This record gives sequence, C-alpha cells and structure tokens, in this order.
Amino acid sequence: MTIATNAEPATPPAPRPRSAGQPTAADLLAAAVGAVPGGAARPGQQQMVHAIEQSVDSGEHLLVQAGTGTGKSLAYLTPALLVDGPVVVSTATLALQSQLVDHDLPRLADAIEPVLRRRPTFAVLKGRHHYLCLARLDNSAEEEPEDALFDAPGSGGTKWLGEAGRLGKQIQRLREWAMKTVTGDRDELDPGVEDQAWRQVSMPARECVGANRCPYGADCFAEASRARAREADIVVTNHSLLAVDMLAGRHIVPPHKLLVVDEAHELVDRVSSAAQAELTPTRSTGPPGGPARWCRPRWARRWPRRATPSPWAWPRRRPGGSRPVSRRP
Repeated sequence: MTIATNAEPATPPAPRPRSAGQPTAADLLAAAVGAVPGGAARPGQQQMVHAIEQSVDSGEHLLVQAGTGTGKSLAYLTPALLVDGPVVVSTATLALQSQLVDHDLPRLADAIEPVLRRRPTFAVLKGRHHYLCLARLDNSAEEEPEDALFDAPGSGGTKWLGEAGRLGKQIQRLREWAMKTVTGDRDELDPGVEDQAWRQVSMPARECVGANRCPYGADCFAEASRARAREADIVVTNHSLLAVDMLAGRHIVPPHKLLVVDEAHELVDRVSSAAQAELTPTRSTGPPGGPARWCRPRWARRWPRRATPSPWAWPRRRPGGSRPVSRRP
C-alpha cells in the first residue's frame, strides 16, 4: 500500500494541533475494532495507523508493506477520516473496490459515528463504460444483433430456443433494469449479462460526446457518480481510472488532500495499460486526452503525396500480354 514515501526527516515534525474533544486515529481504530465480534488490537495495525498519521502531518509520502492479517484497510481508513479534505483510495481490482464500499466502509461508518459525532460519507468511482448509458440504450433497438437460428419461428415445426434472440432478451432485461436502478452500475445487475450485450448499452469514454451535448446528460449515471464523489469524504476508485485521470488532465477524480494506493504492486502495470497507444494501418489512437492522428504507412512516407499519378509509376502489364509496359521515356 502506498501513501508514497520520502526519507524520514532528521527532526520529527510537530503533531498537528487538534481541537478539544477531537478524536485521534487511535480512538477511531479502537472503536472500529471493538465493533467487530471477537476483535482485538493488532500491533502491526496500530503501527501502521501511527505511521500514516505522521505522514499526513508532515506532508511526506509513505510506503507500507504489511502481511496478510494486519488489517490494512482499517489502518488507512481510520486516519483518512481525520484528514481535512477529501481522500481518494485506489485499488487494483474491482473486487477489493467492492469489498471496501460494500463491507468495510459501511461497518466502519457505523462503528465510529458516535466517536466522530457525524457519519462519514463515501462513494465509488469507476470508468464510464461501467455505467449504463441512456443514449446508447435508446438506440440499442436498431443495433440488436439477430441471434435466432430460424428466421420464421411461427411457421410451425420445431422451434429453436434462441429464436427470439439471446442478446435481444438480455437487452430487454437491461431496459427494464434501467427503469429501476439508481446508479446504473453494471456490478449491481444480478444476474449479469454478456459483454456483447453490455456494449450495446454502455459508452466508452472516447466515444462520449459529453453531458452538455448529450440529450440524456442531465440523467447520466456516469456523471451522477462523479457528482457523488465530489461530495464524499472518501472516494474509492481503481488504478486504471486513476491513471486515465492523470493522462486526461485530472478532471475525472475529484480534487483531494490525500491519496491512498492499495495493492500498489499492481500500479505500474495498470498505468502502462492505460497509457498505451493503439496503432492501426490508418489511425493512431493515443492515451485518453491525447491526439488521434491519421497516418500513412511508414513505407509510403518515402514519397511525397501527389494529386496526379506519377509518370514514374510502377510497371503495368500490357493487356493480353506478359511483358510490363514502362512509362519511362
């Protein structure tokens, strides 16, 4: 886990002044551990909390390596709730992201609310393609692939189960789900749908025209998730989106006072994947926020572009003959 790291200064910084009655991270940790049945203090967890408090007070980066069973999540979440400003927690996997949002943070909020004297808020932030796009859903009827084995299901004889279209059924279920969901998050859809069906109703970031130009911008699920993130104490995101945000000018992840990178050993690979460019014979697509260039094949760059055929064109064959005809004088 990274809150990054610098060398420890020769003179330890003075502790940040706290108002009377304000709890410490140790107080929040004790309340959180006490709320767990059979919970007990862990020395490694307490050391980690203390190190993070010092890092926050001094403004230095911190790198922590802790083994399984240390209780890393509580160790960085409790001091994070005392930071004067938003905190972003980034994970490598959606599984850990879901664990934090669905289990760890709700239990922590319940446990420390009496000590903190308020209920902390949190939000999850994912890439745009993880959310249902109402504009694509509205146009999905025209793009539904025909999946039936037989074209005339009412003509009698044996009927194939896929005659109504497997993907068509899934998209219809997505339409019904769209009328009930509050977040539009794909992970909330149970049971899920195939990737091919989800692509019919989701919008990649590079293809989105923006909320201001989209007729469904006011009801956009992806934009709503960003709005919730801007109001939360703790925002949970993933390394890939964090990298895309940095490459795209930092307009996705909300401004924050503290960044916690959990599963930091995966960070380099996730950043590299987000920053890679896609090359095709006619188009070069760079990372998010970068230019997309139309290019010529490398071999074609040796010659300048010509509006008319060159008199020194490649030899062509004489009609009906075998010898090439050259245009050379």
